[in-house]
Amino acid sequence: MAELKLKKNVAAALQRADVKCIDIAKFQLKCNCCGQVWSPNILPGGRLPRGYWKCPTGCNFEKKLQG
Repeated sequence: MAELKLKKNVAAALQRADVKCIDIAKFQLKCNCCGQVWSPNILPGGRLPRGYWKCPTGCNFEKKLQG
């Protein structure tokens, strides 16, 4: 089975938002600012929802807008 990898644009967006993907298979994310962990709901067709990189606490929203 092939190793799962993040797409380049997704990896870049996560880096700008200071978020780390801790489980690629479940697409589980962790905010490097506050430590919050979440899994965005994947849309039909494997698409990511808008703002998937936003921490549920909102602490990284301003940082992403500046980047």
